[in-house]
Amino acid sequence: MKNTIHLLKHRLSVRAYSLIEVLAAGAIVAIGAGAAASLSASVGLQEDLARRVSVARNYQENMARLWQLGLDPIEIAAILPTTDGNRFLSGALFDRGALLPQGIVNVGTAGQPATVQAALVRVSANIAPNPSGRQEGSPMELVVCRPSIAAQY
Repeated sequence: MKNTIHLLKHRLSVRAYSLIEVLAAGAIVAIGAGAAASLSASVGLQEDLARRVSVARNYQENMARLWQLGLDPIEIAAILPTTDGNRFLSGALFDRGALLPQGIVNVGTAGQPATVQAALVRVSANIAPNPSGRQEGSPMELVVCRPSIAAQY
């Protein structure tokens, strides 16, 4: 009987964890949880920044396509939405962008002349960590052309 009790105590002591082992395991779990939280916050910030750049690029491409359809920069500014009252645009765009005509190039033969107009479309995204803040990112530039064929009579 005495051996049975002694054997039972020995088995219980072998199964138990020491305080140091529990503290070490808790520290490892805490470090892992902190790293996961930090990674989650970083991924969220990158996702928000990518969305803002995407909205700015979309705005830039809309400016370019309207210009290619034959509108002038003043008409384009009147058509495209403003940042006033639009939280997506006001958070994404640093400014409304600019469409800068670059000039006209004559191409073609003497019998069929054609002109090609070029323009530079420039937009900057807001890269502030908080969208309500204002920090200008690198300007995104897009060179676009619109051909026009002159009719000869």
